[in-house]
Amino acid sequence: MFKHSNLEALNRCFNEGTINENIMPAYYVIEPTNICNYQCVMCPNKDYQKNQKGYMNMDLFKKIIDEIKDYAVFIQLYWIGEPFLSPNLFQMIDYISANSEAKIIISTNGSLLDSNLIDKTTRSNIYKLIVSLDAAKSQSIYKQIRIGGNLEKVNKNVSLLLEKNSNTKIDLQFIDFNINKSEREEFNKMWSDKNCRLTYSWLNTWANQFGELKNETYYDSPNSLVQRLPCSELWYKMCIHWNGIVSICCYDWNFNATFGNLNESDVKIIWNSELINQYRNFHKNNQFKKVPLCADCDEWATIEEYNDILE
Repeated sequence: MFKHSNLEALNRCFNEGTINENIMPAYYVIEPTNICNYQCVMCPNKDYQKNQKGYMNMDLFKKIIDEIKDYAVFIQLYWIGEPFLSPNLFQMIDYISANSEAKIIISTNGSLLDSNLIDKTTRSNIYKLIVSLDAAKSQSIYKQIRIGGNLEKVNKNVSLLLEKNSNTKIDLQFIDFNINKSEREEFNKMWSDKNCRLTYSWLNTWANQFGELKNETYYDSPNSLVQRLPCSELWYKMCIHWNGIVSICCYDWNFNATFGNLNESDVKIIWNSELINQYRNFHKNNQFKKVPLCADCDEWATIEEYNDILE
């Protein structure tokens, strides 16, 4: 389990704008695959070229876990793809469980959760499973958001999941669009008395890379009305693509703000690299425009968010 002294050390590094080579991030995003069976309107996955897609191989995955096992508090086994499409997902879960005390978080569109997969999922050591729905009963609304999906099928999958689950925390997620506003109350009515937590979220614009999405929602980022602050993700979180490339944050879907490759280097070396430390310094000096992706971002993370997660 994460020691409070390590959290204090991370907080001190953030407040001082420094990094200590012995203080590693506590939260890791590791992408099993960026392949997906949906083409959701708010997700850049559909913009990938075929040669930009793939699966993380187990040798690389084991190398990463071996290097972070003493530091990781949370490991997020998803990013821009559908994690249950990875043939290695449960092998990855088992390897984490055997070598680390980190809590595993997975997010899915729910389309693949048939009875067999639900049995494997509920028997595995997944701390939290997030199922993204964004609708209640309207298939037409669902298909406008989650293109390629079938809401009736997903709802049945979720009902079976909640029936069989006893160990994993289940979050059902609803992203607020203009077009699904009429579904919000029904969504709450359908699931609020079930063994799960309902979460409602604004429609993020991927650090304003897709600013046009703001026209599709009535719920903007809470940061849009407050003073810009340094982003705590540069101190607390590491984001690793399926191919081993490390990005500045989870909004870097297209590899525009990278600072290392774990096929060629180690976690600790990359986390203490000159480039990422330069980015941290720019943030602490409010020079956000000097950092790729950060110039127009209003979805930065605060120190309070990570303290809430890690304490």
